[in-house]
Amino acid sequence: MNYYEEPRAYKWEIARGKKRTTLRPTYDCFNAMSKDEVVSCKLGYKLGIKRRPALLLVLRGLACNMCQFCDDFSIEDFEYDCRSRK
Repeated sequence: MNYYEEPRAYKWEIARGKKRTTLRPTYDCFNAMSKDEVVSCKLGYKLGIKRRPALLLVLRGLACNMCQFCDDFSIEDFEYDCRSRK
């Protein structure tokens, strides 16, 4: 399944945009990486309690609890980082 083709990709970008107003989606962190349909943190932080989140959930805008408070959250465009908004 190709997750990055239209119209699916557009719908998920809209969903992530809505999440960005209040949360920090795991998708936006440059430390998030996917392998075998699951997402993990390249710095070693646990993104889920029992297991790593599925790629599909992250593409839809999942905001892992760990990412919300992570000091190493790495985002290219800070306008989307809700914690940087005043």
